[in-house]
Amino acid sequence: MLRRSSWLPALLGAFFAGGVGTVGSDAHAQPDAADLRIVPGPSGTLGAWLVTGPFERTRLPDEQHLSPRLGGGWKVVAASDGPLDLAAALETKSDRFAYAGGLLHVERAGRYTLLLGADDGAAVLVDGKRVFSRDEPRPQRDDDDLVALDLAAGDHTIVLALHQHGGAWSFRARVLDADLQPPQGASWILPGTASEDAHALAARMAVVSAHRGMAADSYGPTVTVRFPSGAPRGAKIDVHARLAHVAAASPPLFDVDAGEVAPGERSMHDVAIALPRVGPEEVEDDDWNFTVDVAGRDVELPFHPRRAVREAVEHADRALANRDDVSVRHLRDRLAAFVEKGDSDLEAQADDARELDELAAPLVEGQDPWAGRTGPMRRAYLSPADGKPSEFALYVPPDFDSGKKYPLVVALHGMNGHPMQMLMWLFGHDDPMRGGGWEDRHPRRDLEHLGAIVVAPGGNFNAMYRDIGETDVMNVVDWAMQHYPIDEARVTITGPSMGGIGTAACALHFPGRFAAAEPLCGYHSYFVRGDIGGARMQPWEHFIAEQRSNALWAENGLYVPMYVVHGTKDLPEANSQVLIDRYDELHYAMKQEHPDLGHNVWQTTYEGLKGARWLLWHQRPLHPRAIRFKTTGTRWADDAWVHVEEMASSDRWAEVVARIDKENGIHASTRGAADLMFDRDAERIDDAAPVTVSIDQSKVVFQAGQPIEVHRDGGAWKAGPASHAGPFKHGHVAGPMRDVFNEPILFVWGASDPAQARANEEAAHGWARVRWGVEVDYPVMSDTEFYARGEALANDRALFLVGNARSNRVVRELEPSFPIRIEGDDVVLGAQHVAPKRGTADRSQLGVAFIRPNPRRADRYVVVVEGVGPLGTWRSLSLPDMLPDFIVFDEDVTPSRGGLILGGGTPRAGGYFTNDWALSESEGAPGGL
Repeated sequence: MLRRSSWLPALLGAFFAGGVGTVGSDAHAQPDAADLRIVPGPSGTLGAWLVTGPFERTRLPDEQHLSPRLGGGWKVVAASDGPLDLAAALETKSDRFAYAGGLLHVERAGRYTLLLGADDGAAVLVDGKRVFSRDEPRPQRDDDDLVALDLAAGDHTIVLALHQHGGAWSFRARVLDADLQPPQGASWILPGTASEDAHALAARMAVVSAHRGMAADSYGPTVTVRFPSGAPRGAKIDVHARLAHVAAASPPLFDVDAGEVAPGERSMHDVAIALPRVGPEEVEDDDWNFTVDVAGRDVELPFHPRRAVREAVEHADRALANRDDVSVRHLRDRLAAFVEKGDSDLEAQADDARELDELAAPLVEGQDPWAGRTGPMRRAYLSPADGKPSEFALYVPPDFDSGKKYPLVVALHGMNGHPMQMLMWLFGHDDPMRGGGWEDRHPRRDLEHLGAIVVAPGGNFNAMYRDIGETDVMNVVDWAMQHYPIDEARVTITGPSMGGIGTAACALHFPGRFAAAEPLCGYHSYFVRGDIGGARMQPWEHFIAEQRSNALWAENGLYVPMYVVHGTKDLPEANSQVLIDRYDELHYAMKQEHPDLGHNVWQTTYEGLKGARWLLWHQRPLHPRAIRFKTTGTRWADDAWVHVEEMASSDRWAEVVARIDKENGIHASTRGAADLMFDRDAERIDDAAPVTVSIDQSKVVFQAGQPIEVHRDGGAWKAGPASHAGPFKHGHVAGPMRDVFNEPILFVWGASDPAQARANEEAAHGWARVRWGVEVDYPVMSDTEFYARGEALANDRALFLVGNARSNRVVRELEPSFPIRIEGDDVVLGAQHVAPKRGTADRSQLGVAFIRPNPRRADRYVVVVEGVGPLGTWRSLSLPDMLPDFIVFDEDVTPSRGGLILGGGTPRAGGYFTNDWALSESEGAPGGL
């Protein structure tokens, strides 16, 4: 539905009327035969616009006379990829207005969709009529607004009225047809331009890249020319390439016409052009440039072939054919990737090549290449998330003795950080004059001696050590304990900033695994954060914010002493103080420092191994008599001998305080737990005698050898596990929706309905990216490919299904088992129907997303994201980060895109399933929020 939001007559009148003049003279501009016509990009992107402005609020043109035409205040602005930067093009200050426009020519009458992403305010005018408007401060996000356009065949004036509140100012727009494809035969016309300008505009809009093609005996370079934002129709876009020495005045090694790039039936295609092969003897150990001329614009692409690097990669290939090794293969691929992208850090490449050669030599003989290696190392393991190598850094002391047990220190990098960089920081070698990428690639080999094994996980880059990132950390801890003699009582963890948040989170989520934690300059409460602190939240958002607030997990720190450092100039100090205060209230061990510094407190903390040595002083009792444990779900269920098997509710904490007495008894008090298991700790319990469990007001006796598990039945606790007729929330299948990102996932989008296929595919890839900064490569395939490959519905991975039953065959097969489905134009929750809003039924943005156990395999998740139509599925990409088990949505969640919480967005319904994965009356009803 097209809505007018708060940008109503008062502001709109100021924006579009009452100006002191006009820009153009006719709201229905007419194209000239010579006007420049743009073919949309492969995704329908319109990357060149006529723009005018900036205007102050009191000097705005009249919208009835807006006619984009070059000259008279209008100029051409273009982007090769990404949004158009209005702030740079118009040199604006805050609170300014501008217009962008052109003519859209369509061959066929019908329904089209304009997808707009713009900073702050935006309105859309079609042939002088305003069809969409909104005005609120928010960042540019691709495809934020989906604007339906009913167009006759022919030319239509499209004008965007744009309002900058402050800061950045950019926009990106694309147009799609009824099948959400770039419209066949469509053109984007810039009136007043000349067709002879096409060549220059094509040069501006081209994106050029090169693949250096390193092989064992030669280099086979390839140049790729892309026009993701479109290109002038009919322009002859010649590509010319040469390879020349950087310094020498000698003739180019080759100088060739590489061909032409031409538009396809709907849009510009990417074109890969093979260039002449060159032998190693011609180019190696010198510096070269590929110069690629696209429509008269030269693009310089560096080429630094080195013999030692090529031979090291070739040596590794032969060695890996003899014996595979995940870490060596990762190092081989990493080095080759640097060469392919024209990396100029030749010193780092040479070091990597030497190390790769050293590792390949024992592999050729079938031996373990890592045996006996000490010092800092770059390692990798195969991540179960996507089956790809996940890098981590490892330190082994130079006097390592496999007959001894060693402490393990886990070091977590900060935002945009890297594993080897973090390892260097822990040893006190943060170079403030260098970037993190340089530090990661130039590690010191002569590190100070530390009598411990150290690992620095990658954490899937900027995953915030949540979900997939936390899982990566614990996988690396497990890897270290499998490969080295680790003293399990002396595993500790530290990190700065984002790594500080992850440090406290991992230590308190898995308190039985860690002996001490050292979180530096971390943020430990979501209720202190400026972006959501004090905001109105849905009940599930409040609970998830609690879950992500480390201070609220502090009860688990009984045996996890902490050392917190936070600078007095790093405001607000409450980001760390909330955790310090809670530890103090609990009388837990807390060391704190508040140096007169900003955010960077890690340098002074880690220098001279100060921080590392504090960690090594600590040892966890492996057989504690008393436990205090708190959790929000069964994913984090364990502390020593206490295990929460089932929660009483999905939206409440569970807490257990338990101790073992000297008479073979366990005493426990609880809240929020429905099923508990207690281990028979050999140090504390006589397994040959009965065990009496006194829990709350109940007493249960277990005979020798009998598993000690109790469940709540009404107001009493009884022996044995709770009884369930079907699937129930427990273990790693308990929701809410984003809990799926802790698991390996297979994304399957529906291709069965051509009208929905494109929306399904884009939505699937959008969800698979998780969010900005997360490095993971989940498999994504169509339902057609799923069945062609013989994939099973009872998959080893969680199934993330995108598209409704009409378009996705997998959803169609599983839907009878779901309490939520699409029925006609309605979302059905049990017996409740949620219908599209009036006037939107034909192209509704109504959709639903939910998580369930897979009906064919209850120990794996299935997530379904579907709309009553393609735009409903697409609109799911506007959902925020914090989601419950299910949510019904429409275009009213648009403001939530990219956010943590809904904020200004409003869902139609949402909530948690019951413990038996059923809809409750209150949560299943529309509006029952």
